[in-house]
Amino acid sequence: MDQSPSGKAADIPDDFKTPLARLYKALHENGVERQLFLSCLETAGFTVAPSTLGRWVARLDTIGNVISQNKESGNEPALSREQRDIASGMVLHENANGNIVSLDSFKCFVQEYFDLIISYSTISRYLDEDGFACRLIQKKGKSFVVDVEALRDALWNWVWIQDFRCRGIKKENYASIDFTFTSHRNHRRTSFAPRGGPQPMAADDAPLFSNCIVTCAWDDGLNRTPPMLFTYNSAFRKDRNPTKNRLEKVAHLEACLDKYGISEDRIIYIGNEKKEMRKYARECPDLIRLFFQNYEVPPKSIVYSDQGNSFFDNGESVLLEAGFIKHCCYPSIVHQYLSVNDNALHGTSKQSWRTCGVKFSDDVESCICLLSFLDRDLIKYSQYWWDRNMISITEEGVKELIKVGPCKLSHLHKSWKRSYEEFMNENEDNNK
Repeated sequence: MDQSPSGKAADIPDDFKTPLARLYKALHENGVERQLFLSCLETAGFTVAPSTLGRWVARLDTIGNVISQNKESGNEPALSREQRDIASGMVLHENANGNIVSLDSFKCFVQEYFDLIISYSTISRYLDEDGFACRLIQKKGKSFVVDVEALRDALWNWVWIQDFRCRGIKKENYASIDFTFTSHRNHRRTSFAPRGGPQPMAADDAPLFSNCIVTCAWDDGLNRTPPMLFTYNSAFRKDRNPTKNRLEKVAHLEACLDKYGISEDRIIYIGNEKKEMRKYARECPDLIRLFFQNYEVPPKSIVYSDQGNSFFDNGESVLLEAGFIKHCCYPSIVHQYLSVNDNALHGTSKQSWRTCGVKFSDDVESCICLLSFLDRDLIKYSQYWWDRNMISITEEGVKELIKVGPCKLSHLHKSWKRSYEEFMNENEDNNK
């Protein structure tokens, strides 16, 4: 069989990869730039992304080889949860763009970007566990899409096992927790303008910051743990040395807090003391810890969440650490229907927020305004949503909850898409 290298990194034989990484290290130590090395490789028939070369060198430095020298028998290489998030995000991204996703395309993606070769059976298991099914779609071949009937069965089976109505539950003991964000990157604004004329412009630009909000909805409708916002925006700070500009920002912050009835301890700046450059506040276990430093968990409380990594630290639940006696996870494939937060707290609050007329270029006022809408809907609707989504749902009600048509993306699915998009953006930046 011809073993000459050609095509992408995934097509390069494994026994070529370690020598290539060693060659790059030797040349780089003698002043050869990475881009020149990759250009020479491409001329010779090798096409390797800078990020892939970086991973090869890191493995060479760590274990002495790019490819593991372990025996081929036994368990095959498995994707980490982070890699699975990225790969599942790739499936969702391709579905959204009308592209076919097959076992082969999934396998090629994993091989090219993670340098792992996994079997079709393993790929099928990953996709099944993450809620995908292989279905026929109109005018296309087979692709991995969400199966409505499978979703209904999964939701009803989970609710039946929970047996909410026969438990004699105390509504004040049940909570549902999740994250939401203030980003406007995916929000398309519209405006009336003359037909055939230029695209209308907006003077009110979207803010640079994407802040993270933790919401916790209780079954009895009491807002005992009001939503909190976590941000890298220094305009929310009150602890810096006073200057004229800073004093004006503090005055504006205090005026907005007073206008919307939000206490200042519900907004936490999580950036560095100086020279903070980050704009996107990511969900993580530490935000959950900060949230429950502000609130006391009532005795004998049970909390529900998705299966996201942000609710666990080294495999241990940070919600149990916070004081809940039990932490239950929604099935990932139907989380978007069961969760009070996803269905429908975040949606109703943001809909009101986006149409209320607040200026989104003012990150301080717009975010505090969103907190007030979340408070409103938690108090007004959370008990109803708990009953509709879980406590009082019937088998017929499941059909109303999950209707035939485009399926909702859960917060977990959206996080997979973000993971994929961020991963691909990093690869593109490295390729430049």
